[in-house]
Amino acid sequence: MTTGEKIFRQLRRRANQMFARLRPPPAAFVYGPHYECSWPGSAVDEVRGERILTALAAEGLVTFEQVRRPPLATYHAIRRVHDDAYLDACQRPEVMIDILGGLEVSEVDTARILDLQRAMTGGTMAATDIALGTGKIAINLGGGFHHAHRQVGRGFCVFHDVAVAIAEQRALGFHERILVVDLDQHDGDGTRALFADDPSVFTLSIHNQHWGDTEAVASTSVALGDVVGDTLYLETVQLHLTEALRQHRPRLIYFLAGTDPAVGDRVGVWQISAEGMLERDIAVFEAIREFAPDAAVVVCLAGGYGPTTWQHSARSFAGCRAATAASSRPTTTS
Repeated sequence: MTTGEKIFRQLRRRANQMFARLRPPPAAFVYGPHYECSWPGSAVDEVRGERILTALAAEGLVTFEQVRRPPLATYHAIRRVHDDAYLDACQRPEVMIDILGGLEVSEVDTARILDLQRAMTGGTMAATDIALGTGKIAINLGGGFHHAHRQVGRGFCVFHDVAVAIAEQRALGFHERILVVDLDQHDGDGTRALFADDPSVFTLSIHNQHWGDTEAVASTSVALGDVVGDTLYLETVQLHLTEALRQHRPRLIYFLAGTDPAVGDRVGVWQISAEGMLERDIAVFEAIREFAPDAAVVVCLAGGYGPTTWQHSARSFAGCRAATAASSRPTTTS
């Protein structure tokens, strides 16, 4: 057994113990073949979701038949959030290059990236349907494109999948309070901007640096700087998440469970340990269970870069699934 495997098993055991105390509702997964897409110079692991599912399947916690494949989000749905002129411009490689921070892409790459983001947007929409309809924690193994604005994309984000999913639910008649918990290391600036005037959607982002205006009617934006370790990070998450849950009392929660805060991430600059990443996710689910027990929960992967970033998500989801399985078994008495 390699050192990495030993660490994975140790953390999985801790996750099982902690999540067993939570007894969360069953989790459902959303993932599709369009998610597997990369482009020249990208730090994104194109099979990140596949790695997570494979690890969970190896533990007997999920079968691939149980994973829902989402359709590509329609442009009709996307237009509820993004302007037509912007959507037309996104078809051009030079615009996509700007969104990707200068990475050169061809027309073929541009078309594949658009399909990728439409698929993951469809995944967040499908996960929202599942969470609201079944009470399960619905996990989209992609998405979390929080830098996309109404008229511009940036930071690898073309379409704002969470905003599109919310707009869809609003069109279907869901008008209750929503909380977006964004723990990607980078600022959820697009989310905040899109909902800046909407008091029904509270946005919480804990990140290293602000990417823009932080003014919004229902929002908390916390910039911790570039030197952050476990203690400061976990204390900040616990404090502000508890406050947001108490203040807003949401019926629907989106958790952008970015893994780029972890030490060794190819893009992130923080130094959060593997144990700290697991503790973060445990703290999020504990807080939701305590302060918003009736809320539907949707998880998106958000940021996380390099070939090992998937491991943090797999550990968290393994604990959630294992605790669910354990809590559903009948007990015996002697």
